[in-house]
Amino acid sequence: MAIHARESEHAFKLAESLQLTLNEPCSPRVVLLAVSDRALPIVAAQLLKEQPEWGRALWLHTSGSQSMEVLPASRRGVLYPLQTFHRNKPALDWSQVPVLIEASAADQAELLALAHRLSPQVQELDSEGRLRLHLSAVFACNFSNYCYTIAAQLMQQNGLDFRLLQPLLEETLTKALAIGPKDAQTGPAIRGDETVINKHLELLKPTPELAELYRILSESIQRG
Repeated sequence: MAIHARESEHAFKLAESLQLTLNEPCSPRVVLLAVSDRALPIVAAQLLKEQPEWGRALWLHTSGSQSMEVLPASRRGVLYPLQTFHRNKPALDWSQVPVLIEASAADQAELLALAHRLSPQVQELDSEGRLRLHLSAVFACNFSNYCYTIAAQLMQQNGLDFRLLQPLLEETLTKALAIGPKDAQTGPAIRGDETVINKHLELLKPTPELAELYRILSESIQRG
């Protein structure tokens, strides 16, 4: 198996999690590209040019927003782990990570076996479905984390520790999963408390972009 990542150290760590050994040179059965969406077609084309014998392998990428057709190989597919990763965060428990896969019928069994070496939570999903899932994940993960960043900055400005919010954050997620996020919504916007909203907007006057974001989110919550 060949794994191509921006840094070789990351490729070897992934291989270790799969209990595989990366040998050089090799004639891999699977080529897994773990690069950014923008770099994906460029890296794939360059690799295939440099290693034409790899054209017989099953080529996979890990993107949630790209179709498998972005790969120039004749055998291609997608192995998309629905999780956020960071090099400074300890290794994840892969048994808890959903893995979404897509491939042609001829390669489905091989890809399914590979995915199950990562996680027991494997599901087939085509490109359109995966793109819609990725959109949902951006709202749930990326945008919410940006809101955490804003909260952390506001806390820091007032000499408060961001971890003071930890019980609130944990309860918010627990409740959203238990009863659904719409029913779990709380706060001044859902209550229609314009007095509190205006007080918050007054505090945000020095940062108009945050005041506008606060206003947009509050109005969206009120619209339901």
